[in-house]
Amino acid sequence: MKNAPPDEEEYEKEGRGRSENRRHAKTFDALALTLLGLSPQRCARFPVSAELLRVLKTAHSTKAKAARRRELRHLSGMLRNRPDEAAAIEAHLAGRAAPAIAPDENAPLEELRALLCESDDLASALHEASEELPHLDVLLVRELCVAIHAVDAAARCETKAYRLLFKELRRASDEREACEDAE
Repeated sequence: MKNAPPDEEEYEKEGRGRSENRRHAKTFDALALTLLGLSPQRCARFPVSAELLRVLKTAHSTKAKAARRRELRHLSGMLRNRPDEAAAIEAHLAGRAAPAIAPDENAPLEELRALLCESDDLASALHEASEELPHLDVLLVRELCVAIHAVDAAARCETKAYRLLFKELRRASDEREACEDAE
């Protein structure tokens, strides 16, 4: 490829094609399969988020073949989306010190969403959220919270309203930061 433009040459050197993506994804599939081969007690000691530990526990407790395969794919996808946590697990399995995981920038918003979703007193939770995020669309948040509270607790994080609530919190947070930067 002597006459190829520099962009194409760089593209081929990096190997960023569908095949390369598949090979990369298979490494996470293999890690997920390895994790399912370990005991649930050992997996509970991994230095990862509670959500990933919950998915691991669910995958371990699933017995039906099709459901187990589905849980394996879910676990593999979570590991692919959280490379820091996957690296921490691999380091833990190898007996090395886990690399430091950067603090999650979304943690305060997720805590606020959890407060809104799980609070028995929605009015006080809304008041606290509106004080923290002055640009929050309170009517939209109230409507989303009512929809979330109508669903049983186990299915709340699977609803569309749960995701839309986070989007609104993120928008209000970004707007607050933009106002603070303007000052």
